[in-house]
Amino acid sequence: MSVEDWQHFFEFWGIALLFLTFVSGTGVLLTGRKVNQQQAERLRGFELQITDARTALATQQQRAATAERDLVALRLTLESERAKTLQLQRAAVQRIIRVVGHGGWNNYDVLKPYAGMTAIVVYSDHREPALFSGSMRAAMENAGWVLQPDKGPAKEEFPDGVQVGAQAVAAGLTSSSGAAATVLAHFFISCGIGGVQEFRDSTIAPNTVVVRIGQMPDPSPLLK
Repeated sequence: MSVEDWQHFFEFWGIALLFLTFVSGTGVLLTGRKVNQQQAERLRGFELQITDARTALATQQQRAATAERDLVALRLTLESERAKTLQLQRAAVQRIIRVVGHGGWNNYDVLKPYAGMTAIVVYSDHREPALFSGSMRAAMENAGWVLQPDKGPAKEEFPDGVQVGAQAVAAGLTSSSGAAATVLAHFFISCGIGGVQEFRDSTIAPNTVVVRIGQMPDPSPLLK
């Protein structure tokens, strides 16, 4: 081949390579746009899914918050209704220490070994505890206990039931007031009084028993 032929050969293939480069670049550009469009569509799809998920989550959270508020309101309503029912039940039932005797025997005789024991009876500021204290004092006085004057309802609210207390003593020691408190508590229980508990307090004077009367424990079982 002559030099001119070689020149024409290289010019032809140079043009051909330039054309192929153009075609390749155009192909890359077009396919790149297509890929970008597909990726953009997929991204929009993901964003829509995320938005839907967030919306669903917000809806669920709102429903959960509403349900929780409704539950709290229902609990408050039930507690209010229960308190009203308990108040009505307490008004319908009265605790009383009945004096029972036969043939020279009386049920309060178990208290007589501690005749002369000082007793302080205090009660919450409610009608039923005040009435209950009256029947309690009568039985204790009949057994020879020395009851301190009734000073009216206490300023503090005592726990439901009856608490019977005496002076606290060191471990290993005994006191007549402690034994008397135990006997008195058992006497109340034998009379059908519920919620009776004992306690010890170092501030209570020697030879003294303190009785604290709170409201009647839930009297529902008594009404069945």
